[in-house]
Amino acid sequence: MYQELQILSPAVPTRELCVLRHCRRVDSSSWAIADVSVDYLLGNYVEACARKLPSGCLISEMANGCSKITWIEHVEIEEKNPIHILFQYLVTSGAAFEARRWVSNLRRTAERNAFSISAGIANDLGGVIPTPEAKQSMMKLAQRMVKSFCATFSGSIANKWIMMPGSNDAYQVYFHKTDTPRLAGGEMVSAATSVWLPLHPERLFSFLKDEQNRNLWEVSKEEVKFQRVAHFINGSNSGNSISILNRSKSTSSLLILQESCTDASGSLLVYSPLGLPSLDMVRRGEDASSVQLIVSGFTIVPDDGFAGAVAGGGPLTSSSSPAGGVSGSLLTVGFQTVMNKTEGAEIGREAVASINLWISNTIEKIKTALLYH
Repeated sequence: MYQELQILSPAVPTRELCVLRHCRRVDSSSWAIADVSVDYLLGNYVEACARKLPSGCLISEMANGCSKITWIEHVEIEEKNPIHILFQYLVTSGAAFEARRWVSNLRRTAERNAFSISAGIANDLGGVIPTPEAKQSMMKLAQRMVKSFCATFSGSIANKWIMMPGSNDAYQVYFHKTDTPRLAGGEMVSAATSVWLPLHPERLFSFLKDEQNRNLWEVSKEEVKFQRVAHFINGSNSGNSISILNRSKSTSSLLILQESCTDASGSLLVYSPLGLPSLDMVRRGEDASSVQLIVSGFTIVPDDGFAGAVAGGGPLTSSSSPAGGVSGSLLTVGFQTVMNKTEGAEIGREAVASINLWISNTIEKIKTALLYH
Protein backbone atom coordinates (compact mmCIF):
# COMPACT_ATOMS: atom_id res chain seq x y z
CA MET A 1 0.00 0.00 0.00
CA TYR A 2 1.07 3.57 -0.72
CA GLN A 3 0.29 6.02 2.08
CA GLU A 4 0.50 9.75 2.54
CA LEU A 5 0.38 11.03 6.11
CA GLN A 6 -1.06 14.53 5.90
CA ILE A 7 -1.54 17.70 7.88
CA LEU A 8 -4.31 19.95 6.58
CA SER A 9 -2.00 22.76 5.53
CA PRO A 10 0.03 23.25 2.35
CA ALA A 11 2.91 24.44 4.55
CA VAL A 12 3.61 20.85 5.70
CA PRO A 13 4.63 18.28 3.06
CA THR A 14 3.15 14.83 3.41
CA ARG A 15 5.11 11.84 4.61
CA GLU A 16 5.11 9.18 1.92
CA LEU A 17 5.21 5.51 2.87
CA CYS A 18 5.11 2.23 0.98
CA VAL A 19 3.95 -0.45 3.40
CA LEU A 20 2.92 -4.06 3.59
CA ARG A 21 -0.33 -4.53 5.52
CA HIS A 22 -1.37 -7.74 7.26
CA CYS A 23 -4.84 -8.22 8.75
CA ARG A 24 -5.62 -11.14 11.01
CA ARG A 25 -8.28 -12.37 13.38
CA VAL A 26 -6.34 -13.11 16.54
CA ASP A 27 -9.11 -14.93 18.39
CA SER A 28 -12.90 -14.95 18.63
CA SER A 29 -13.08 -11.38 19.95
CA SER A 30 -10.02 -9.55 18.64
CA TRP A 31 -8.49 -8.53 15.32
CA ALA A 32 -5.14 -7.01 14.39
CA ILE A 33 -4.04 -4.78 11.51
CA ALA A 34 -0.28 -4.32 11.14
CA ASP A 35 1.79 -2.19 8.73
CA VAL A 36 5.52 -2.21 8.06
CA SER A 37 7.51 -0.22 5.51
CA VAL A 38 8.95 -2.05 2.53
CA ASP A 39 12.03 0.17 2.93
CA TYR A 40 12.49 -1.15 6.45
CA LEU A 41 12.19 -4.77 5.35
CA LEU A 42 14.62 -4.32 2.46
CA GLY A 43 17.09 -2.24 4.43
CA ASN A 44 16.76 0.67 1.99
CA TYR A 45 17.59 3.67 4.18
CA VAL A 46 18.60 6.01 1.35
CA GLU A 47 15.43 7.17 -0.37
CA ALA A 48 12.76 7.21 2.32
CA CYS A 49 12.63 10.00 4.91
CA ALA A 50 9.92 8.10 6.85
CA ARG A 51 9.99 4.39 7.62
CA LYS A 52 7.23 2.62 9.45
CA LEU A 53 8.42 -0.13 11.74
CA PRO A 54 5.75 -2.65 12.81
CA SER A 55 2.74 -0.44 13.61
CA GLY A 56 -1.00 -0.75 13.61
CA CYS A 57 -4.03 -1.37 15.76
CA LEU A 58 -5.62 -4.09 17.86
CA ILE A 59 -9.43 -4.20 17.85
CA SER A 60 -11.05 -5.93 20.82
CA GLU A 61 -14.75 -6.67 21.20
CA MET A 62 -16.39 -5.35 24.36
CA ALA A 63 -19.46 -6.65 26.18
CA ASN A 64 -21.50 -3.49 25.51
CA GLY A 65 -21.30 -3.91 21.74
CA CYS A 66 -18.50 -1.35 21.34
CA SER A 67 -14.87 -1.86 20.39
CA LYS A 68 -11.66 -1.13 22.24
CA ILE A 69 -8.93 0.20 19.93
CA THR A 70 -5.25 0.05 20.83
CA TRP A 71 -3.13 1.88 18.26
CA ILE A 72 0.65 1.91 18.04
CA GLU A 73 2.75 4.02 15.68
CA HIS A 74 6.46 3.17 15.48
CA VAL A 75 8.14 5.32 12.85
CA GLU A 76 11.70 6.37 12.07
CA ILE A 77 11.99 9.87 10.61
CA GLU A 78 14.86 11.53 8.79
CA GLU A 79 13.75 15.07 8.01
CA LYS A 80 15.34 16.01 4.69
CA ASN A 81 13.49 19.29 4.19
CA PRO A 82 13.18 22.27 6.54
CA ILE A 83 9.98 22.30 8.56
CA HIS A 84 7.91 25.47 8.35
CA ILE A 85 8.50 27.45 11.54
CA LEU A 86 4.79 27.47 12.40
CA PHE A 87 4.70 23.67 12.48
CA GLN A 88 8.15 22.85 13.87
CA TYR A 89 6.98 22.08 17.39
CA LEU A 90 3.90 20.19 16.22
CA VAL A 91 5.97 17.93 13.94
CA THR A 92 9.11 17.45 16.04
CA SER A 93 7.11 16.75 19.21
CA GLY A 94 5.34 13.90 17.41
CA ALA A 95 1.87 15.40 17.89
CA ALA A 96 1.33 15.91 14.16
CA PHE A 97 1.30 12.22 13.22
CA GLU A 98 0.84 10.44 16.55
CA ALA A 99 -1.39 7.43 17.21
CA ARG A 100 -3.77 9.48 19.37
CA ARG A 101 -4.75 11.42 16.26
CA TRP A 102 -5.94 8.27 14.52
CA VAL A 103 -7.86 7.09 17.59
CA SER A 104 -9.55 10.48 18.06
CA ASN A 105 -10.58 10.63 14.42
CA LEU A 106 -11.77 7.02 14.47
CA ARG A 107 -13.94 7.69 17.53
CA ARG A 108 -15.49 10.79 15.95
CA THR A 109 -16.15 8.95 12.67
CA ALA A 110 -17.80 6.06 14.52
CA GLU A 111 -20.08 8.48 16.38
CA ARG A 112 -21.00 10.23 13.14
CA ASN A 113 -21.91 6.93 11.51
CA ALA A 114 -24.06 5.99 14.49
CA PHE A 115 -25.92 9.30 14.34
CA SER A 116 -26.43 9.00 10.59
CA ILE A 117 -28.54 5.86 10.97
CA SER A 118 -30.49 7.05 14.01
CA ALA A 119 -34.17 7.72 13.46
CA GLY A 120 -34.14 11.32 14.67
CA ILE A 121 -34.35 14.21 12.22
CA ALA A 122 -32.89 17.67 12.29
CA ASN A 123 -33.96 20.45 14.60
CA ASP A 124 -34.87 22.31 11.42
CA LEU A 125 -36.97 25.19 12.75
CA GLY A 126 -39.21 25.10 9.71
CA GLY A 127 -39.53 21.65 8.22
CA VAL A 128 -36.47 22.00 5.99
CA ILE A 129 -35.30 18.46 6.74
CA PRO A 130 -38.65 16.68 7.20
CA THR A 131 -37.71 12.97 7.16
CA PRO A 132 -34.93 10.59 8.26
CA GLU A 133 -34.20 10.00 4.55
CA ALA A 134 -33.66 13.73 4.06
CA LYS A 135 -31.37 13.78 7.08
CA GLN A 136 -29.24 10.96 5.68
CA SER A 137 -29.05 12.68 2.29
CA MET A 138 -27.90 15.86 4.01
CA MET A 139 -25.30 13.97 6.05
CA LYS A 140 -23.91 12.25 2.96
CA LEU A 141 -23.62 15.57 1.14
CA ALA A 142 -21.89 17.16 4.14
CA GLN A 143 -19.53 14.18 4.42
CA ARG A 144 -18.58 14.56 0.76
CA MET A 145 -17.98 18.25 1.39
CA VAL A 146 -15.61 17.53 4.30
CA LYS A 147 -13.75 14.86 2.31
CA SER A 148 -13.35 17.30 -0.58
CA PHE A 149 -11.96 19.94 1.79
CA CYS A 150 -9.46 17.50 3.33
CA ALA A 151 -8.32 16.27 -0.10
CA THR A 152 -8.03 19.83 -1.43
CA PHE A 153 -6.19 21.56 1.40
CA SER A 154 -3.70 18.90 2.47
CA GLY A 155 -0.04 19.06 1.55
CA SER A 156 -0.45 16.11 -0.79
CA ILE A 157 1.99 15.96 -3.69
CA ALA A 158 -1.04 15.64 -5.98
CA ASN A 159 -2.06 19.22 -5.19
CA LYS A 160 1.19 20.86 -6.40
CA TRP A 161 0.90 23.95 -4.21
CA ILE A 162 2.56 27.12 -5.50
CA MET A 163 3.39 30.24 -3.50
CA MET A 164 0.90 32.85 -4.60
CA PRO A 165 2.45 36.02 -6.12
CA GLY A 166 2.02 38.98 -3.83
CA SER A 167 2.11 36.99 -0.58
CA ASN A 168 3.46 39.12 2.23
CA ASP A 169 5.62 38.18 5.21
CA ALA A 170 2.61 37.87 7.51
CA TYR A 171 0.68 35.39 5.36
CA GLN A 172 2.35 33.06 2.88
CA VAL A 173 -0.58 32.13 0.66
CA TYR A 174 -0.38 28.94 -1.42
CA PHE A 175 -2.63 28.01 -4.32
CA HIS A 176 -3.32 25.32 -6.89
CA LYS A 177 -5.77 24.97 -9.77
CA THR A 178 -7.95 21.97 -10.58
CA ASP A 179 -9.87 21.37 -13.77
CA THR A 180 -13.44 20.38 -12.94
CA PRO A 181 -15.56 19.00 -15.80
CA ARG A 182 -18.80 20.29 -14.26
CA LEU A 183 -17.54 23.88 -14.31
CA ALA A 184 -18.11 24.89 -17.91
CA GLY A 185 -15.60 27.51 -18.98
CA GLY A 186 -13.95 27.74 -15.58
CA GLU A 187 -11.54 26.05 -13.23
CA MET A 188 -11.36 25.76 -9.48
CA VAL A 189 -8.69 27.76 -7.66
CA SER A 190 -7.85 26.74 -4.10
CA ALA A 191 -5.82 29.01 -1.83
CA ALA A 192 -4.72 28.53 1.76
CA THR A 193 -2.51 29.96 4.45
CA SER A 194 -1.69 29.10 8.06
CA VAL A 195 -1.19 31.44 11.00
CA TRP A 196 -0.53 31.03 14.72
CA LEU A 197 -2.93 32.78 17.09
CA PRO A 198 -2.64 33.15 20.90
CA LEU A 199 -6.13 31.77 21.38
CA HIS A 200 -7.33 28.57 23.01
CA PRO A 201 -8.53 26.16 20.28
CA GLU A 202 -11.94 25.73 21.90
CA ARG A 203 -12.54 29.48 21.99
CA LEU A 204 -11.51 29.89 18.36
CA PHE A 205 -13.65 26.93 17.25
CA SER A 206 -16.71 28.13 19.18
CA PHE A 207 -16.40 31.58 17.64
CA LEU A 208 -16.10 30.34 14.06
CA LYS A 209 -18.90 27.76 14.15
CA ASP A 210 -21.49 30.11 15.67
CA GLU A 211 -23.55 31.59 12.83
CA GLN A 212 -24.21 34.66 14.97
CA ASN A 213 -20.49 35.51 14.63
CA ARG A 214 -20.19 34.76 10.93
CA ASN A 215 -20.63 38.36 9.81
CA LEU A 216 -17.65 39.23 12.06
CA TRP A 217 -15.22 37.18 9.95
CA GLU A 218 -16.78 36.58 6.54
CA VAL A 219 -15.61 39.01 3.86
CA SER A 220 -18.68 40.16 1.96
CA LYS A 221 -19.85 43.16 -0.01
CA GLU A 222 -23.15 43.00 1.83
CA GLU A 223 -23.78 43.60 5.51
CA VAL A 224 -25.82 40.50 6.30
CA LYS A 225 -26.60 38.29 9.25
CA PHE A 226 -26.93 34.52 9.24
CA GLN A 227 -29.55 32.28 10.74
CA ARG A 228 -29.99 28.51 10.98
CA VAL A 229 -32.77 26.96 8.99
CA ALA A 230 -31.70 23.40 9.83
CA HIS A 231 -29.28 22.01 12.38
CA PHE A 232 -28.49 18.75 14.13
CA ILE A 233 -25.70 17.31 16.24
CA ASN A 234 -23.90 14.19 15.01
CA GLY A 235 -21.63 13.32 17.91
CA SER A 236 -21.30 13.27 21.70
CA ASN A 237 -19.67 16.73 21.50
CA SER A 238 -22.17 19.44 20.51
CA GLY A 239 -19.45 20.95 18.32
CA ASN A 240 -19.93 18.04 15.91
CA SER A 241 -22.89 19.27 13.90
CA ILE A 242 -24.33 20.01 10.47
CA SER A 243 -26.24 23.18 9.64
CA ILE A 244 -27.93 24.93 6.76
CA LEU A 245 -27.59 28.69 7.06
CA ASN A 246 -29.53 31.46 5.38
CA ARG A 247 -28.30 34.97 4.69
CA SER A 248 -30.89 37.37 5.97
CA LYS A 249 -31.37 40.67 4.07
CA SER A 250 -29.27 39.33 1.20
CA THR A 251 -29.98 39.50 -2.53
CA SER A 252 -28.42 36.04 -2.98
CA SER A 253 -30.66 32.97 -3.14
CA LEU A 254 -27.78 30.71 -2.07
CA LEU A 255 -27.82 28.98 1.28
CA ILE A 256 -24.75 27.66 3.11
CA LEU A 257 -24.15 24.03 4.03
CA GLN A 258 -21.81 23.85 7.02
CA GLU A 259 -20.29 21.02 9.02
CA SER A 260 -18.21 21.49 12.13
CA CYS A 261 -16.32 18.70 13.85
CA THR A 262 -13.89 18.54 16.74
CA ASP A 263 -11.90 16.01 18.74
CA ALA A 264 -8.73 15.94 20.83
CA SER A 265 -6.50 16.31 17.75
CA GLY A 266 -8.12 19.47 16.41
CA SER A 267 -11.20 20.96 14.77
CA LEU A 268 -12.66 21.53 11.32
CA LEU A 269 -15.23 23.97 10.01
CA VAL A 270 -16.17 23.40 6.36
CA TYR A 271 -18.83 25.12 4.29
CA SER A 272 -20.09 25.43 0.73
CA PRO A 273 -22.76 27.44 -1.08
CA LEU A 274 -25.94 25.44 -1.62
CA GLY A 275 -28.56 26.37 -4.20
CA LEU A 276 -32.30 25.96 -3.62
CA PRO A 277 -32.61 23.16 -6.25
CA SER A 278 -29.89 21.22 -4.42
CA LEU A 279 -31.67 21.75 -1.11
CA ASP A 280 -34.90 20.46 -2.64
CA MET A 281 -33.04 17.33 -3.74
CA VAL A 282 -31.82 16.81 -0.18
CA ARG A 283 -35.30 17.45 1.27
CA ARG A 284 -36.70 14.68 -0.91
CA GLY A 285 -34.05 12.30 0.42
CA GLU A 286 -32.51 11.84 -3.02
CA ASP A 287 -28.92 11.04 -3.92
CA ALA A 288 -27.09 14.39 -3.89
CA SER A 289 -23.82 13.13 -5.40
CA SER A 290 -24.36 15.34 -8.46
CA VAL A 291 -24.45 18.56 -6.40
CA GLN A 292 -21.44 20.75 -7.16
CA LEU A 293 -19.56 21.82 -4.04
CA ILE A 294 -17.18 24.77 -3.73
CA VAL A 295 -15.56 24.15 -0.37
CA SER A 296 -13.90 26.57 2.01
CA GLY A 297 -13.23 26.51 5.72
CA PHE A 298 -10.83 26.37 8.63
CA THR A 299 -8.70 23.85 10.47
CA ILE A 300 -7.64 24.47 14.06
CA VAL A 301 -4.79 22.51 15.65
CA PRO A 302 -3.84 22.98 19.33
CA ASP A 303 -0.28 24.26 19.64
CA ASP A 304 1.57 25.70 22.63
CA GLY A 305 5.04 25.29 21.16
CA PHE A 306 5.30 27.96 18.48
CA ALA A 307 5.66 30.86 20.92
CA GLY A 308 8.53 29.13 22.71
CA ALA A 309 10.17 28.15 19.43
CA VAL A 310 10.43 31.76 18.31
CA ALA A 311 11.02 33.38 21.70
CA GLY A 312 14.66 33.89 20.79
CA GLY A 313 13.84 36.36 18.04
CA GLY A 314 11.43 34.68 15.66
CA PRO A 315 8.88 36.48 13.51
CA LEU A 316 6.16 37.14 16.08
CA THR A 317 4.45 40.50 15.85
CA SER A 318 3.16 42.29 18.91
CA SER A 319 -0.39 41.48 17.85
CA SER A 320 0.25 37.74 17.70
CA SER A 321 2.56 37.22 20.67
CA PRO A 322 1.07 35.33 23.61
CA ALA A 323 0.35 36.87 26.97
CA GLY A 324 0.77 35.00 30.22
CA GLY A 325 1.19 31.55 28.68
CA VAL A 326 -2.14 31.54 26.85
CA SER A 327 -2.65 28.37 24.84
CA GLY A 328 -2.23 28.84 21.12
CA SER A 329 -3.81 27.56 17.93
CA LEU A 330 -2.57 26.92 14.44
CA LEU A 331 -5.32 28.21 12.15
CA THR A 332 -5.36 27.25 8.48
CA VAL A 333 -7.72 29.18 6.23
CA GLY A 334 -8.76 27.42 3.01
CA PHE A 335 -10.63 29.27 0.27
CA GLN A 336 -11.97 27.93 -3.01
CA THR A 337 -13.35 29.91 -5.93
CA VAL A 338 -14.02 29.52 -9.65
CA MET A 339 -11.76 31.38 -12.07
CA ASN A 340 -12.60 32.05 -15.71
CA LYS A 341 -10.27 30.12 -18.02
CA THR A 342 -9.96 33.10 -20.33
CA GLU A 343 -7.51 34.56 -17.82
CA GLY A 344 -4.94 32.19 -19.28
CA ALA A 345 -2.73 29.46 -17.99
CA GLU A 346 -1.39 31.58 -15.15
CA ILE A 347 -3.61 33.00 -12.48
CA GLY A 348 -4.55 36.58 -13.38
CA ARG A 349 -3.31 39.60 -11.43
CA GLU A 350 -6.81 40.64 -10.40
CA ALA A 351 -7.54 37.11 -9.16
CA VAL A 352 -4.25 37.08 -7.21
CA ALA A 353 -5.05 40.40 -5.56
CA SER A 354 -8.63 39.37 -4.81
CA ILE A 355 -7.69 36.03 -3.20
CA ASN A 356 -4.82 37.50 -1.19
CA LEU A 357 -7.10 40.28 0.03
CA TRP A 358 -9.88 37.84 0.96
CA ILE A 359 -7.57 35.66 3.04
CA SER A 360 -5.75 38.51 4.78
CA ASN A 361 -9.03 40.32 5.53
CA THR A 362 -10.55 37.13 6.96
CA ILE A 363 -7.63 36.63 9.34
CA GLU A 364 -7.57 40.29 10.36
CA LYS A 365 -11.32 40.23 11.06
CA ILE A 366 -10.86 37.17 13.29
CA LYS A 367 -8.04 38.93 15.13
CA THR A 368 -10.11 42.08 15.53
CA ALA A 369 -13.04 40.13 16.95
CA LEU A 370 -11.05 37.97 19.38
CA LEU A 371 -7.77 39.73 20.15
CA TYR A 372 -8.26 43.47 19.93
CA HIS A 373 -11.49 43.79 21.93
